[in-house]
Amino acid sequence: QKDEHPSVPAPIQPVDSLVLFHLSPKLQYLIVELHGAGGLPVADVDSGTSNPLCRVRFDGMVQQSEPILGSTNPTWGHTFYLPVRLADEALRTDRWFMQNILPVEMQSKGFLELEIWHWDTVPTEFLGGAKLDLQETRYGDIELKAI
Repeated sequence: QKDEHPSVPAPIQPVDSLVLFHLSPKLQYLIVELHGAGGLPVADVDSGTSNPLCRVRFDGMVQQSEPILGSTNPTWGHTFYLPVRLADEALRTDRWFMQNILPVEMQSKGFLELEIWHWDTVPTEFLGGAKLDLQETRYGDIELKAI
């Protein structure tokens, strides 16, 4: 006996789902979960909204989300997987290297940058962004400085 009515379509696995066959088990990944943004400026004056997309930059690599059409408060629910390129495999497998050398290697990679752009067939207007120092979030010691 079937539970579903024939007019109800069977569920389909989305192409960009969490089943990630393209990731290599030999690499480490920086995983960035993009939830949303709020209060973005209006880029399309005619409609009073924007079509925001997010670009993520790290270690010379760039990835971007799909644009959310007609929103100044977008919710993406998108996950970026940025490969962490290492000079030596021991940085990923040897505990001493991971604790002592990997933080220096990660510092050389620079900031994680998030940029929000308005999409109008191409990214045309910068809407906002953030720059994160991964040394302060994961590996480095935070120093307080008075000016």
